[in-house]
Amino acid sequence: MKYLLMAMICSVSLEVVIISMSVASGEATAPSACEICKCHTEYDVFTIDCSNRNLSTVPKNIPANVTTLILTSNKIAELKVEDFSGTPNLTKLYLRKNMLTVVPPDLFANNQKLTDINLSGNKLRTIPETLFHHTPKLIRLSCSKNNLQEIPPDLFHSTQLIERIHLQENDIQYLPPGLFSHSRSVKEIYMSNNLLKHLNPDLFTNTSSLETVFFSHNNLQEISPDLFHPTPSIEKVFLNNNSLTTLPESLFAFAKILYQLNLSNNKLKSLPEKLFANTSKLISLNLSSNCLAYIPENLLPNTKKLQSLSFSSNMLESIPERIFHSTPKLKSLDFVYNRLTELPRDLFAAVEELKYLQMSANRIKILEKDLFRNVVLTNEMDLSNNSILSIPDGLFTSNEKSQLLKTLFLQRNKIRYIQKDAFKGLGELRLICLFDNQIEAIDSGAFSVESLKKIFLFKNNLQQITNISFSNSSLSEIHLYGNNITNITSNATEGLLSQPIW
Repeated sequence: MKYLLMAMICSVSLEVVIISMSVASGEATAPSACEICKCHTEYDVFTIDCSNRNLSTVPKNIPANVTTLILTSNKIAELKVEDFSGTPNLTKLYLRKNMLTVVPPDLFANNQKLTDINLSGNKLRTIPETLFHHTPKLIRLSCSKNNLQEIPPDLFHSTQLIERIHLQENDIQYLPPGLFSHSRSVKEIYMSNNLLKHLNPDLFTNTSSLETVFFSHNNLQEISPDLFHPTPSIEKVFLNNNSLTTLPESLFAFAKILYQLNLSNNKLKSLPEKLFANTSKLISLNLSSNCLAYIPENLLPNTKKLQSLSFSSNMLESIPERIFHSTPKLKSLDFVYNRLTELPRDLFAAVEELKYLQMSANRIKILEKDLFRNVVLTNEMDLSNNSILSIPDGLFTSNEKSQLLKTLFLQRNKIRYIQKDAFKGLGELRLICLFDNQIEAIDSGAFSVESLKKIFLFKNNLQQITNISFSNSSLSEIHLYGNNITNITSNATEGLLSQPIW
């Protein structure tokens, strides 16, 4: 028994010595990445998800066969070359929302299969010029929401397959000429919310596949006439929220398939007459919030597919009568907050259907009775906040086709009288706003539109409601408070589902 006890003690002592020697010699191994993070395989994609793990460094012992590595939302402040040197099969790497300030130039030296890299939401001030020189298969790159101030000229020298580049929300002040000249497959470039003042004329050299550019919310003051000449595939251009005062007439001369253009919130004072001469595919055009006082009559000569147009918040006093003669498919039109005094009789002569007509906050006094004789109104019309004196008889019946308008805003005008057939022809009308006018009298049957549900007539000059027939059963609300009504006849509210709101 004595010898057995001694043997056991020696055995334990030996194990302690062995463990102590192993630790002392540094042979203790770090835990596998799959012990710290979530690992799963689906088809041929091996994903390691280390997001939201409060990590300060990249985990050790990452399996060599990993294809997707997610390190999003951690506290990683430093990367080492060896962090990804043992993962040659890596195709997608997500380092979004960490605390990175710099990255090693050769970080991806052994990751030639990378197609997706996301470094957004860090604190990077610079990107090494050679960072992507070993990633020839890169397709999508995001470095948005950092503190980048400049982009190296040869950053994309080896990324001929790249399609999407996200550099928005940085402090970039300058882009080198030919920056994307080696990226012949690039389709989308996002550069919004930076500090750019101008774009080099050669910026898009060799980018014949480019389809979408976002340069909104910068400080661009001028645009080169040749900027988009190398981009015949361009479809969407966002230049809104800059400081542009003029545009070159040939800017979109080769943008023949451009269909969405946003130039809003600039300082444009005029538009070249031939600016859109070759944009026959244009569908959406936004020129709101500029300083335009005049629109060339032939500005839209070949825009038969145009559907949405906005000139809101400018300084326009008139609209050329023939401006829409080549826009039959126009559906949404916005001229809110201008200085318009009238709408020409033939303004909508060639327009087939308008879903949204926004003309509020102008100085319009008179509406031509056959203004809508050729166009079908289908959803909403806003003529509020003008100086309209009356609703002409036949305004909505001059068209042989039925008007399908559902909502009509005429509040805050100077209307004094509503005649019997003012809304005749609006068989689908559900809501009409006439509050805050100067209405003193309403003809009997003026609101006998079968589909009408709500009428807002508050804050007018009505003193009596007599012989008005609200006979349609669908009408549920009449708002009349804020008037000086002293007399209401007994048949004034016949057929109402509920009592009016006085």
